[in-house]
Parts: sequence; C-alpha cells; structure tokens
Amino acid sequence: MNFFNVINTIRKTLNCIDEKITNHGDETAYIAYKLGTSLNLDEEDLKSIVIAAMFHDIGACKTDDLSNIVTFENYNYKNHSIYGYLFFKYFSPLPHMSKSILYHHEDINHLNDTIEENYANLIRICDAVSVHKIKCSHYDEFEKNVMFEINDSKKYKQDYINTFIKLHKEESSCQKLFDGSYLIELDAYI
Repeated sequence: MNFFNVINTIRKTLNCIDEKITNHGDETAYIAYKLGTSLNLDEEDLKSIVIAAMFHDIGACKTDDLSNIVTFENYNYKNHSIYGYLFFKYFSPLPHMSKSILYHHEDINHLNDTIEENYANLIRICDAVSVHKIKCSHYDEFEKNVMFEINDSKKYKQDYINTFIKLHKEESSCQKLFDGSYLIELDAYI
C-alpha cells in the first residue's frame, strides 16, 4: 500500500467533517512544499513537512468548536496544537514531527533551534499564508496583508521570510491558492 494513498484517504475523510479544514491544510501543505523545495530540503524531510503541514490542524477535530478554527473567533489555538501533537506522536507514521505540530503557533523567539522547532516555524509561516487567504476575498487585499504579516522577524525565521518573498516574486504560488490550481501541483507531489 502506498503511504500517500493513506494520506489521501485521511484528507477525504476530513473533508467530510469540515471542508474548510481540509482546504486550509492543503493550502498550508502546498506552501510548505514550495518553501521546502526552495530551501532544498532533502526528499524525506520535504515529505514529512508537507504531510505535517497538511494535517497541522488535525487536533481541531477533537475540539468542541471545530468551526472556530477557520473563522478564528474566540478560539484557543493551543488546544488543537496539543491534540495534534498527541495524534502525531502516538498514531502517525511521523512521530518525529509531533513537536512541529505542537509548536506551530509559537513565535520564532519562543522556539529552540532544533529541527523540529524550525519545522514548526516553517509550518507557521505557511499556515499564516493560508489564514490570510481565508480572511481576504480579493487577491490584492491578500497580497498586501500577507506580505505585511510575513515580514515579522519576531514571528518567523528570517531565512523562511526571505525564501517566501523570493518565491512569491518568482512564481505565482499565492495566486494559485486563489484560483485553486495549487491542488494540481500538490496532488502530483502526493
């Protein structure tokens, strides 16, 4: 059995629970794929980061207010991070990514310089891109807001900021989030 077939089965199952969570996970995974490729991550690390980014909010399925995770109203983000951490640590084939899930909402200055916590910050920047896409109805508004958000070196690792900005200028990755064409590239990878 192909590992990515299992991943797609989980994606489809989550889509039945809440389509917004699945779309957000796919968008976050796509940006992680683009950033990871640009950062020259080796294939094993790239696969792990893409899958972790795709399911970084899986812990939200445990919380009582699932719909608030995407609307971001009165939402305690720590709870879903803890549940996601437990899922990845004990029930996934990627237990080494569990801390990346646990810390994916932490500012870079609250993290140690470990591979897991660096990957948590990579997931965070990708998560922020998708969140801004959800909040904005027009690409121009999104582009302005996301570039303002991403340029915060207190939140994100400077290397990730620089790589995202370069990627944004050279490719239309963010535009692909708006027109849905990112799924073609993501599905081809998965």
